[in-house]
Amino acid sequence: MDCPYCGEWNLEGTRECECGYLFEGYEEVVEAEETEIRARSRTRQMVGWGLIATGVLLSVGSFFLSSSFGGTRFLAFTGVILAGVAMLFMPARR
Repeated sequence: MDCPYCGEWNLEGTRECECGYLFEGYEEVVEAEETEIRARSRTRQMVGWGLIATGVLLSVGSFFLSSSFGGTRFLAFTGVILAGVAMLFMPARR
């Protein structure tokens, strides 16, 4: 069988190539890494949406609180919203 890493031919049933590639257990490691990355990505998306919702709610609440007292200024929580958007588009790392 050929090594997918270096391309060298190895006897059938060989556990490790001369380059150090392990033939057994590779699929399990890759699957575990992909599962971990998916979980981190879901968490990151939930945090991102939570930050966006919090920023919007705080901005709207500040506007209504200001207008109820006759004020013309309110706080816009743009930084919180932008941090949420950044969390949505930031890739999960290994």
